[in-house]
Amino acid sequence: MGAEMTTKQKLKARLVSLGLMTEAEEIKRLYPGRIQRSAGAFVWIVPTSQIGSPDTMATCLKAKTLERQANGEIYALTDLETT
Repeated sequence: MGAEMTTKQKLKARLVSLGLMTEAEEIKRLYPGRIQRSAGAFVWIVPTSQIGSPDTMATCLKAKTLERQANGEIYALTDLETT
């Protein structure tokens, strides 16, 4: 049996499928402190594509939509259910 893919590998596959990065590129995990995170610091980046996100890798995987801003920021968007 093959090993389970990590969150980083799954996110890479998703970003590659969306054309936001290539297979040759790597995602780099960052470790901002609590204050930096509350100020919107990136928690992961793809340096060669100049993209990154303040949303965690897991949040980006769970999101129905990823939106890329002109400045390279990636945001996880979720559809709100209405009742």
